[in-house]
Amino acid sequence: MRAARRRSPPLFAALALAVGAPPLAPAVWAQTTQPVPGPPVPPRPAGFQLFDGVAATVDDRAVTFAAIDETLLAQLGRIDRSDQAALQRASAQIVQNFVVRRVQAQGGAEMGLADEDVRRVVRSILEDQRRPFGALEYAERLRERGSDPLREDREMVSEMYESVWMETVTGRSGGAGRRPSVDRYLRPSRLAAAYVQSRDVLGSPPDVEFAVLDLLSAAAGGPEAAKNLAEELRAEALAGRDFAELVREYGYTARERGGALAPVRADQIADPELASFALKAKSGDLSPVRPLFGERGDLMGYRVAKLLGRSGGTPAPPFTEAATQRTLRDQLLERSDRLTIDQAGQRLMNTSHIWVHPVWGPPPPRTRS
Repeated sequence: MRAARRRSPPLFAALALAVGAPPLAPAVWAQTTQPVPGPPVPPRPAGFQLFDGVAATVDDRAVTFAAIDETLLAQLGRIDRSDQAALQRASAQIVQNFVVRRVQAQGGAEMGLADEDVRRVVRSILEDQRRPFGALEYAERLRERGSDPLREDREMVSEMYESVWMETVTGRSGGAGRRPSVDRYLRPSRLAAAYVQSRDVLGSPPDVEFAVLDLLSAAAGGPEAAKNLAEELRAEALAGRDFAELVREYGYTARERGGALAPVRADQIADPELASFALKAKSGDLSPVRPLFGERGDLMGYRVAKLLGRSGGTPAPPFTEAATQRTLRDQLLERSDRLTIDQAGQRLMNTSHIWVHPVWGPPPPRTRS
């Protein structure tokens, strides 16, 4: 769960320099969560109503319905305005982002950093941002973004504490100038196992050409009938019957071309079994019968694919290369960091005073004693 835009400069690096810790540059996220004076908001979509009042609180911080509405209006380009369920989900996500990010910032504030150090670094960063424009032009630019100097200061302080918390729980830093207490060492055997699992994607993936025999459940008399027919036709093709002829007689996709599709990069094939087949099979091989899903994830029927050929791409680099091991290490640590942040964040949620308006459903558990 992350907000939509990123902000620079790296706040934790600046703070680390200020307190004598090694400079690091984590990703820092920002999100609009507080109502402020600004330009007139755009007209709301039909059926969407602005409510006033508090939507959620985390300890001493709150987000209002007006702030949710303001943030939602900025996202309407990516949401179907006529879909009330989509609007509700987007609003709930805004509340969830506020709760999670505020809890993480609170965790950072409890890491032992002096508040005056944090605010001194924030003032320095904001001054560097303002200097090229002057006070009036800078304030106007903030107003165009729906912000103001006080709000910018408040959000940056929160971001810095949030960044401190994430860096500390993942072991990238110890927090407040202390040594890291999380072991980030990866054994060579773990890197070797990751190389075996990721070999197909470490190189540049080739372009793959398929011909497909797609059988729709609706045309075949149901999913089971479509699957059985796909198995029978696959067996006929293996016995020597022309695949293109089968497609023209029974298929649904690209019948006039014998099922031939445009080339696609191997890493863009959604079906993992079919993607593996594309990389390992020989030209002319037939895939196993695979389910065929629609855009909404509904089962439409079944597919048999014939590999026509591969082109381009480069093989995976040798495991013995230092750059390969660094890439694997970075990927494993990034995955581990995400899991650690989620788990530590849940523990914080369980020990924070959180209230969420009933319109969003039951609040997260809170058990602070």
